[in-house]
Amino acid sequence: QVSGKTSSSPSVMPPAMKRPAAKQTGGVEKKAAKADPIQAKCMLLEAMLQDCKGIPKSVQNLLAGSVSTSLGIMKADRHAYQNKVVSMIGNVLEGVTAEKQSVVQATQSVLDEATAKKSVFDKEVEGEEAKVAVCESKLATCRDAFGDATLALTSAITALKAAEEQQREGDEGLVHTETRLEKLKWLNDEVLKEEPVIQSTIKEMQLLGGQLKFEQAMLEVLPGILNKAPGERGSFDGIVTQQLLEAFSKHIEAHKKELSEGAGARAARAAAVEAAKATQETAMAQKEACSKARSEAQAALAEAEVPLKAAKAAAKKCMPEIKAAQKELSHAQADLEKFKAGTLATFRELLELAPAEPEPVLPEPVEEPVEEAMAVAEA
Repeated sequence: QVSGKTSSSPSVMPPAMKRPAAKQTGGVEKKAAKADPIQAKCMLLEAMLQDCKGIPKSVQNLLAGSVSTSLGIMKADRHAYQNKVVSMIGNVLEGVTAEKQSVVQATQSVLDEATAKKSVFDKEVEGEEAKVAVCESKLATCRDAFGDATLALTSAITALKAAEEQQREGDEGLVHTETRLEKLKWLNDEVLKEEPVIQSTIKEMQLLGGQLKFEQAMLEVLPGILNKAPGERGSFDGIVTQQLLEAFSKHIEAHKKELSEGAGARAARAAAVEAAKATQETAMAQKEACSKARSEAQAALAEAEVPLKAAKAAAKKCMPEIKAAQKELSHAQADLEKFKAGTLATFRELLELAPAEPEPVLPEPVEEPVEEAMAVAEA
């Protein structure tokens, strides 16, 4: 049967050209029955209500068993009792929402408390790090100062050695002159004594006289003269003795003059040595002071690092608690959002349930007779 045909068009189509009636109706019969979306949503609410904590089991079963007969009914068709049941289900869902929100808030509070606790330790870490930084800076300064003091002491030691060497070289001739001057005075005094001069002293006179270019003839006769007492010496002995004393006097004065002329330079060299010694002592004291300051700075740094390590350890201990709270908060938030997007949204849809608008019916196509179609084609 084709309902789209017009009554004015005679049916001249051969039977073989028509669709069999079984095929026209069989397609409708074989279509799979669609699942009822309202019933599926009601089942979701029923499962939630039966698993809802905080209300008696009898109330759970009562409300779950009333979902299909209340929310499953079009809003306009519900009577007062059904609306009361819907209101009760809504109250339960509000309670569940509030409970999940309270879990989120409680978990957030735990996280905030743990974060605030860590923040306190972090501030302590910052404070202790600042103290350690000051100690490190001071230690670096002390190390630099110690290095400078070490170099200064090394330089002072070198300078003192140079000054002492200059003194030794510069004073060497004067020291020799002083030694000979003392010997000349002693020998002169020996000649003036009222007793014979001993043989060893005479030899000293001859040796020194040779070095000072005394007359050789005078030096040769000295033993035969000086081994006598002054009262036993003859006139010739007296003349030789007088010549010897004059030679002694001459060289004594010459040595004194040499020492006098070199006294200024000698004093300057001695002053340079004393100044170098003072510089060395100052440098040594400075190095010792810097060494002490460096040791104190090292001790202060080690002492400052103790509370820093403790603060870092305390801050680190907060991390497991924070991570656990973050995880719990994430789960609680996800659970709340899932409930809102699922169960609560489903309830709100069913709460306003209304009949779906009917789909527009399209007119069936009209089949023209084959003869008529062929005539139109030939024309």
